[in-house]
Amino acid sequence: AMPQTTRSSPTHVAEAARDVHRKKTDVSVLNSLGSMTDKQVAWSANFYLFTLAHSINIGTATTAFDLAVFVLDEKVFSIGTGVLFLGIVVASFAAGATVNVLGPRESAKYAMIAVVIFFIFLASAAYIGVCNVLQWPLYLTGAVVCSVGVSHFGACLGPWTERTATILAKETPGLSFSDVSAHIITNYSVIAYATQAALMLMLSAMQLGFGWDETSIIVLYSVLCMLSVFFILATREPPAPAEEKIDPSFSESIKNVARFYTDPRAFLLSVLPLTMSCLSAWKTAALSNLLQKTLGSKVIGIAMVVQTVTSIVCSKVFERVSLRCGPTVVMAYGSLTCVVCTGLYLFTDLAFQGWWILLFFALVGSVWSVYDTAARTILLSHFRGKMSAVAFASMNMQSFFGGMVFFFMDAFSSGDASVDKCAGAGANATALAGVLATTLAPSINAIAPVAVHHIGAHVPMNRDRMASLEAWVVMVLGVLVLPCLFVANRLKPAGADDDDDDKEEKAEGSESEQESDQDSDEID
Repeated sequence: AMPQTTRSSPTHVAEAARDVHRKKTDVSVLNSLGSMTDKQVAWSANFYLFTLAHSINIGTATTAFDLAVFVLDEKVFSIGTGVLFLGIVVASFAAGATVNVLGPRESAKYAMIAVVIFFIFLASAAYIGVCNVLQWPLYLTGAVVCSVGVSHFGACLGPWTERTATILAKETPGLSFSDVSAHIITNYSVIAYATQAALMLMLSAMQLGFGWDETSIIVLYSVLCMLSVFFILATREPPAPAEEKIDPSFSESIKNVARFYTDPRAFLLSVLPLTMSCLSAWKTAALSNLLQKTLGSKVIGIAMVVQTVTSIVCSKVFERVSLRCGPTVVMAYGSLTCVVCTGLYLFTDLAFQGWWILLFFALVGSVWSVYDTAARTILLSHFRGKMSAVAFASMNMQSFFGGMVFFFMDAFSSGDASVDKCAGAGANATALAGVLATTLAPSINAIAPVAVHHIGAHVPMNRDRMASLEAWVVMVLGVLVLPCLFVANRLKPAGADDDDDDKEEKAEGSESEQESDQDSDEID
């Protein structure tokens, strides 16, 4: 009896210790100051201050970007925006390496300054007017500078989130890194969306209530963008884990970039960001232009508020769903919604029925919440440590790639559609009517019944064809999201899902089993 008791005692003790350790602490403890340690409070506040700075900086730029279509020549806007997206795609390849060398805080600071410079060029281009040829160098220069800032800002989010989640998880026994990272990423998204909603409400108030013109609003938002830089200066950089080199060389960081892009998971997990890029470009080309024709340009603020509020609500709902059922379920919703949204546009006339177009903005907002919560959480679970900055830079690049292609396609297929902005209204209308009457009469007669049936006004057919092509691309990519995610999860290395505490637990369990085996050998 004595040998049996001695033989089993170490194992039983080790198992009991592991059972206690396995008791998972709910991430809701991070919602209350009373249940958080001082260290958790400090680093959470630091993360949310970074989030606020980022949200104001990017939110003002996004709002100004929505207004740019009304103050820039159409060719300038399309080609310049294509250059902006191309710059983001190119700069994102090196952004991860730069962030690993400079650190996320320094990189974020310089990125925000770059966005401020973009505002200066955009406001100048808007001020001189549509017909001034100087809009070309002003907007193109601003676009190139902005592309560098946006690419590096996206890369900063990876290591800043991972380091903060690691600190918060280690402070409370039982807290899972994956749950904490999903929690703070969701809160990041909610703050970003709430800031964007506030900026859109300001836009609507200034347009509808006070009658401000687009140029004046862009100037005001440029001032807000400058103020956001002071928030990032008040933050501290989260410390890197002890096992990571704090000051890696740039050549080593470039090798990490090469390792990332030779991993097949990097391409499999890129399908949703590419889908979101195409979805966003399609929304601008199809929905925003259609909204302008049916309800007027001053309603764009209301539509964006609908999209943003939907994203806020869905982000919190998807956080709970992800914690209970896993992020794959949330990704399945995003995949299905992409197919449904574009399918409604292609096969019904719902988008042409006045205020029903807001349903499409709500659907787009819900899919963006999938991208900002589940997709980022999954990517961080696959690539941690030094690879997180590279992975998030790649994700940021992919989210702009489709937009780059579509904006260039729009620019070179839309014809000379902006001529009416540069001439007197009466003379231009007469000239344009003459051209249409002599060259496009057969086409107009053929398509007029369809156009009137949809929106009660003529819609340029080249824009319709382009919007339909973009919708098909979004639908196909949406179908591919889940299969690619399943394959990527299959390729994930064993143990990649384990939190730091889980790894320590396994190590302790292994040591306990070895001690138990030694005790057994001695007794035998």
